[in-house]
Amino acid sequence: MSASNEEQPHNHIFLYGPSGSGKTTVGQLLAQQLGLPFLDLDLEIERQAHSSIPAIFNIEGETGFRKRESRVFRGAITQRGSGLALGGGGLLGSEG
Repeated sequence: MSASNEEQPHNHIFLYGPSGSGKTTVGQLLAQQLGLPFLDLDLEIERQAHSSIPAIFNIEGETGFRKRESRVFRGAITQRGSGLALGGGGLLGSEG
């Protein structure tokens, strides 16, 4: 493809799977090869919450975590094209 990333601002590559399956490692390499930014949703959730995923689950439960996950995901896909690593529940969707 000869179209630049600026011409197709919302094209994303999603890497989806369970924890420890290599999404971040492969995603970073793939995004670098394609000249795209890369975002690991779980790491971004932790960064925004100033807390770990297990701590978020302990305090807010799965419902609270899924709301955070959905919010970060929606924000990410409105940005220009990127590589996105999604955890096992990342595509479940939740209200909030």
